[in-house]
Amino acid sequence: MILNSARMSDAGLLTGALMPPPAIGARVGNPAKAGDILANTAVGTLLAEAVLSSPGQMAQSGVFRALRKDFAENLPRENLDALLDPKLSAKAKADAMIKIRAFINARLSNMFNPPPPVAGAAYESRVLAGIWATAPYLHNGSVPNLWELLKPAKDRRTSFMVGSRVFDPKNVGYDADQSPFKSGRFVADPANANGNGNGGHEYGTTLTDEQRWAIIEYLKTL
Repeated sequence: MILNSARMSDAGLLTGALMPPPAIGARVGNPAKAGDILANTAVGTLLAEAVLSSPGQMAQSGVFRALRKDFAENLPRENLDALLDPKLSAKAKADAMIKIRAFINARLSNMFNPPPPVAGAAYESRVLAGIWATAPYLHNGSVPNLWELLKPAKDRRTSFMVGSRVFDPKNVGYDADQSPFKSGRFVADPANANGNGNGGHEYGTTLTDEQRWAIIEYLKTL
């Protein structure tokens, strides 16, 4: 994945667009790194949501509300509430967009402090915050809850119901014994002949049940 982000790609319509931070003021060339093209698109998407066509939509936009709070704390003289005025001229709105873009770039540039490079590519382990809300687990959803995930792979459930949105606060997942769908049963294949394997990713197989429950209680707090 990290090697792909460094590949040189055709920038297409983004040729000449502003580079993402920390390259403030630089422009996207053609070809450009795939990661820079994607970052430019992500920033542009946020900007587009921040200044929507309808003031009513803007008032409901999470991006706009976050920016308004950031402006109030860091640039109190710049009042973004004016953008909610339906009578605001197109020029005034465009001027506000320029300020918002400059502010976002400055904020991202200040936050951008990568660690020193290391030899070769590597994966960053995913954060555990919110892991209680991401069941079922593993890339193919073959493990219904955290309790099953902490078991040895050979002891995990090979069949359970999917589609329920009833939270299971004990095992941390969704209710795996009921489904709103007639065909809502997932059948795992330990041999992984069909891609539905539920093996691997073993952790804590030597722990006691009490220790595993303690880990689950901790994960609930994140």
